[in-house]
Amino acid sequence: MDDTLVLKLEFIIIYFILPIVLVIANIKYLFFLILILVSIYAFFTLKKDKEFNLKSLLHKIYWKQVLILNIIFAVNIYLYTFIFYPELLFSLPKKNLALLIMIIIFYPVVSVAPQELIYRVFFCQRYKKILGHNYGNIILINTFVFAFGHIIFLNLTALIFTAIASPIFLIVYLRYSFATCLFLHALSGLLVFIFGLGKFFF
Repeated sequence: MDDTLVLKLEFIIIYFILPIVLVIANIKYLFFLILILVSIYAFFTLKKDKEFNLKSLLHKIYWKQVLILNIIFAVNIYLYTFIFYPELLFSLPKKNLALLIMIIIFYPVVSVAPQELIYRVFFCQRYKKILGHNYGNIILINTFVFAFGHIIFLNLTALIFTAIASPIFLIVYLRYSFATCLFLHALSGLLVFIFGLGKFFF
């Protein structure tokens, strides 16, 4: 079978069929298991790729960019919550601090790291043959598949937030480093839970 066709089929399965199956089967709580399994597949596929250096995942973290972007995220997440869901503002830290602490500990590991490996690193490296070289198109496709992957949560807020965040995460990954993107995503995601919008993502 032609390599390009294999890549296209694999792309469709990972980024479209799996989310659809989870929605139809109504098993969104298996999302994290599927996410981890796909990330393991992505990791070992990248490991076998002679054109990719796994050590690049450990490149420098640009903390200035992480801080500035998270301040912007914090302001906008707060305003969104205050305007549309004022009853949820800081609801999690007020009502269930223990759960918030668990999320702070485990969310970056079981959710953010697999997502960034699959939707940024694997996406860009594995599918560069079929994505082409148009920077704008790559960002657009990445935004679409990242937002589409969150349809399992069946709410507009999850789609809006992921559609806005995806191009920012991708640009940070491409311009700075995976580690920078990872910390940016982890901290901004935790802000979502702290401000009270976690119900839309869990």
